[in-house]
Amino acid sequence: GNVFEGADLERIKKYYIEEYDEKSITRCNECWARNLCGLCYAACYEAEGIDMERKEKVCGAHRYATKGELISYYSILEEKPEVIEEIDAVPYY
Repeated sequence: GNVFEGADLERIKKYYIEEYDEKSITRCNECWARNLCGLCYAACYEAEGIDMERKEKVCGAHRYATKGELISYYSILEEKPEVIEEIDAVPYY
């Protein structure tokens, strides 16, 4: 789009949603961390569109971090379950 005609919603939809779906969703659906994923797909885009090589690197870093977080969580859960109970009791706003 432009300032005179406004946003080209079809182009935006194709560029940011359909292209991402076509190139990523199959891979994401097979990922063990998909339900814990906090990846912002905007971090995987460049001027030409989605950069799958970059996305794989970012995804790998997220999976590595998630694995570490799960290991820490379960270590605490096994060794000091009362800590998890204290955390659960903290109100979130």
